[in-house]
Amino acid sequence: SLRGLVTISAAYDSDTRLVDETLRAAAAAHPAVINSPGKAPWVIFDNFGVNGLEFKLFFWVDTTRNNVAGTASDVRHAVLAAFREKSIRIPSTQFVVPPPKSP
Repeated sequence: SLRGLVTISAAYDSDTRLVDETLRAAAAAHPAVINSPGKAPWVIFDNFGVNGLEFKLFFWVDTTRNNVAGTASDVRHAVLAAFREKSIRIPSTQFVVPPPKSP
């Protein structure tokens, strides 16, 4: 088995415990993710980022069932669907371009 990692940000108004629970559940539902004691998916609330709350989702992958990159991609799809279902917003960087000054 090898360890997988998915990093994600959630909006500052998000319930951090709900984000944690949602991330763990999304990973645990994948058939290649190991859910045995001591190897179940875990989440770290990593930082207060510039644009949002930063989380890291760790999980062990049974590489006889899938590779780490494919499993991580599947988990990202599942996380996005779960976030949408639970109205957890992922922040996006917005750039403000001021209009040019008149001469």
